[in-house]
Amino acid sequence: MKRFLRILKWGGIVLILLMLGMAGTSEVIIRWCVAPEPTMKGTPPILKEKVRTVGKRKILGRSWLEKREGIWMLYLEGDPFTMGYSNGRLTYDLLGIQEDEFLGTVVEKIPNALILRMVRTFVAYYNCSLHEHLTQEHKMMLYGLSLGAPRNHGYLGPVYNKYMNYHAAHDISHLIMDTPFVSASGCTGFAAWGDRTAQGHMISGRNFDFETARSFDVHKVVAYMKPDKGIPFVTVGWSGFLGAVSGMNKAGLSISMYAGHASGRGGSGMPISLVARQVLQYAKDLKQATDIICKAKVFVSDSFLIGSQKERTFIVVEKSPAKCAVRKAKDKRILVANHFLSPVFANDPEVKKYKASGTSLARYQRIDTLTKRKHGLIDAAKSAKILRDRRGQGGKDVGLGNRSSLNALIATHSVIFDMDLMRMWVSASPHQLGKFVAFDMHAFDKPLPKTTLPADPLFGKPYKQYKSFRKDLKRVSALLGKKKWKEALALGKKLEPINPKYYELLDYIGQGYAGSGDVKKAVAYYRKALAAQPAYPSERKQIERRLRALKGTK
Repeated sequence: MKRFLRILKWGGIVLILLMLGMAGTSEVIIRWCVAPEPTMKGTPPILKEKVRTVGKRKILGRSWLEKREGIWMLYLEGDPFTMGYSNGRLTYDLLGIQEDEFLGTVVEKIPNALILRMVRTFVAYYNCSLHEHLTQEHKMMLYGLSLGAPRNHGYLGPVYNKYMNYHAAHDISHLIMDTPFVSASGCTGFAAWGDRTAQGHMISGRNFDFETARSFDVHKVVAYMKPDKGIPFVTVGWSGFLGAVSGMNKAGLSISMYAGHASGRGGSGMPISLVARQVLQYAKDLKQATDIICKAKVFVSDSFLIGSQKERTFIVVEKSPAKCAVRKAKDKRILVANHFLSPVFANDPEVKKYKASGTSLARYQRIDTLTKRKHGLIDAAKSAKILRDRRGQGGKDVGLGNRSSLNALIATHSVIFDMDLMRMWVSASPHQLGKFVAFDMHAFDKPLPKTTLPADPLFGKPYKQYKSFRKDLKRVSALLGKKKWKEALALGKKLEPINPKYYELLDYIGQGYAGSGDVKKAVAYYRKALAAQPAYPSERKQIERRLRALKGTK
């Protein structure tokens, strides 16, 4: 017994020493990977400017911020430092709300302090050479942002490094995409033109399913950027964001990006959102856009849907750290989800794996059906209807929130581009349900209330009811985890009238009946859940296993 206690004592000491060593190593890595701030000659004039409020508009130098129909509009003009600094100063309050919510979401997803430290160390290590892949322009923008919004979270390192890492958040999330910490949902988009559209206009639409802090949706920012070098452009993003995920430039080029999955992950590279920004700022045609993307060193895979007003067509560029391919349209229509389709990636095992395990293929097939059905009719209003679609394969009612539908009620923003009008419509929160507000590339400052697309019928009370449903659904899951079958069943049945076709709820009710000993009803609900199109094949297999176990088969 004494020997056992001695072993236990020394084992505990060794464990503590290992944890202390890990903590020490973590701090060493984080400090070692701090990037130097760029040097600056003289004092930029913008540092002497004060923020003024005129009516509903906040103004700093030649830049300003105001709200239109529920969406923040940001105008930035000048050199890289000035634009970054102005962004930080003007959106300071919004950025604070967003950052606090975002970090809270991270802690909620990774509640274990040790694992959170490991993730933080991994991000610091992986991004250790990130600054080497940024242009001087990018560095000065981020430096300006760090001085304009010097919000300090000591454990995240220096402010400049923090904002640099924030711009690589999309890329880093890919690296842990298959862990429980990051949702496996994704974006979907389409483009159509010629006889496919109502007036032959070049139309494209996209859902940006970046499922994170609510403020990214509620306080989304449409920013007009007029850099001192390159082409003016408009992006849809959030406060403190200097990259691009959805945008259009004044040369008549549009771009939207979609997370991809392909073999080969490189070391650190240029954040993909900054690659997209490079396209908007410096590309005037598809060749220039393709060259920028294909030459960029990146560390994750993504697709880019790009349209050119001058060339009257859209393409999809599929980019991985090792390969780059261009996919062209065959019938004046091109679609994109999260799996690569170019012959270059045809035999890629990661592409095949994701198609078989994710929701990308289901979403692609659904948007294919809807755009075919709207042949010759597609305009901004029809595009909004497509992007808001919540049905499953074959048009089946699969309830609200199914991740295999186009609109799973998780999008940060939804955007429609009309390349001929040089106009874009951006969804006001929540998700795709609010009004689609119009912005003109040539007259960004001009309100266009007559062209606003109305809110979805689900907007308002029905959506509030759905949000309450999601919270209660988590409670059902927790009760099942504690084997409180009757309580879980009672709450599940209470929720059923709110979202009766949603497979996850039907599965939970089945588990409640199974745990309560009512095999007949459990079997019936498991079958209902399977008929309701579970989003992921792994979920379907779990339900099938539970059903087989009840029926006494292997």
